[in-house]
Amino acid sequence: LETAADRHHTAAGSRLPLVVREDDPWLADEWRRRGVGDTHFAIDALSTYEETADALVALLLEPMRHLRHVIVVGAGPLALALLAELSQRGRELQFVGEGAALPEVTLVDAAASEYVDDHRERQKRFVFDPLVVSAVDDYPALEPVERRIRAMQAQDAGAGCLAVVVDLEDSRLGTRLALRYRDILVLE
Repeated sequence: LETAADRHHTAAGSRLPLVVREDDPWLADEWRRRGVGDTHFAIDALSTYEETADALVALLLEPMRHLRHVIVVGAGPLALALLAELSQRGRELQFVGEGAALPEVTLVDAAASEYVDDHRERQKRFVFDPLVVSAVDDYPALEPVERRIRAMQAQDAGAGCLAVVVDLEDSRLGTRLALRYRDILVLE
């Protein structure tokens, strides 16, 4: 009689432990990298923020959008995972994207400069980081974000080239922006 435990053996007959862990996106990435090369474990980390960021990037980079700029409001785990995913997608597009370009990103948060510096530090482990990201050290509220939206609309002569991603807990900022800017993709 075969048990569930018996079905988790490798081809060589030894047992292969399986570990699943959910973490902050940065911690998940570090934990995953520590297991590279360990033949006794199949290691992976599942981060809900990384999975959500992957889905958001797929939406933002849809060919018909032609986004040139994304404003990310807040510096929570989803915002950090989004920056990392955009950087990774940009590296992939260098090889298979037929010249597809990433939108520029502006991070708006009281400590945005620190988080952008952290992002750049994490990206140093790769050959290059194709993501152009700037920091705006300002409180993530309606007026500062609207100021950025108006400036980008004037620069790009239209709203269709811009999206806003809001990563703030217990905030209605995304809803408030969507009511005011119906021609901009606002994700909260």
